[in-house]
Amino acid sequence: MVLLTLAALLGTHLFGGVSAQTWCNKNYMANQSIVPPGGNFPIPTYSHSPLLALRCGPAIKPYLAEDVHSPAAILIDALVVNYEITGAAPISLPSRGLSQAGSIDVTVSLDGKTLARGDVPLNTTAFELPFSLEGLTPQMTPYNLTCSATYSGTSDAKSQSFSTTASLSYIPNPTNSSVTKMDLRTGALLAKPATGLGGEYAPVFPMGFYTTFDGYLSTNLSIVNELKEQGFTVIHPVPTFDNMTAFEEVLDRMQEVGMYLMYDMRFTYMNLTSVTEQVNSIKNRPNLLLWYTADEPDGTSDPLNATSNAYDLIYSLDGYHPVSLVLNCQVCR
Repeated sequence: MVLLTLAALLGTHLFGGVSAQTWCNKNYMANQSIVPPGGNFPIPTYSHSPLLALRCGPAIKPYLAEDVHSPAAILIDALVVNYEITGAAPISLPSRGLSQAGSIDVTVSLDGKTLARGDVPLNTTAFELPFSLEGLTPQMTPYNLTCSATYSGTSDAKSQSFSTTASLSYIPNPTNSSVTKMDLRTGALLAKPATGLGGEYAPVFPMGFYTTFDGYLSTNLSIVNELKEQGFTVIHPVPTFDNMTAFEEVLDRMQEVGMYLMYDMRFTYMNLTSVTEQVNSIKNRPNLLLWYTADEPDGTSDPLNATSNAYDLIYSLDGYHPVSLVLNCQVCR
């Protein structure tokens, strides 16, 4: 019954809220006029005075309960910029120049208690401050961190203060699910082998095969074996998945040969009932690597909050696999 319901939801192309084929203010079809898509990222205002863009976040997302005795770290960005990006604040630097401007004293705290502290050189990124997970309780709701910094350019200069916030995901061990961790130091995805037979977390190089399911993958299971032999590590089936029996067989074969799944909800991600059905049906598969929601939503004028609505829902239902999408307009500029 679950498969029949899911098949019905997947078989419907839901484009609610789509107003036009806008495609980044360019001509998409010869007979269509240019339509501004809206939602453009603003170009930051230039600042003639230096600004400190203080950022912080966990080195790994998520940390698991089983990581309690493993090294953990908070990453600190202390970039000095000349653009008024979000959160950047004025900083008074000594006249001798940025290269000799020294460091900021950073404290990372949770509910008023210090988790980590250290000196972070100015104009660096991903500077690691180690901390311990001991004393924290694993929970599905992210912890809210406060990262505070002080800076004195010279011994007699007045101290300057800066602050930002971040989320720390420290969650219970899964009972019946795979986990994909994001290593935010390198951008790598870390996962156990896709076979589900055990093994250590290791970086996954997502050499993906991106193709339709209906009419191709659904027609011949040996295609999965051929893709594995050719060196692919991930299969990204494009919906719809009308034949759910064949879909389950393909996913089983992928797991058998050790290929990861990138699960695509491009046609249904704005239908939150459908998203709930799909996530609950797929989330426990050992070879699930990550979710894929919107495919170039800026090109089809999807509502600007549609992707974040799907993102928040998926993390509330799963939390063990990252959520991805592809944009069209901003990368074309």
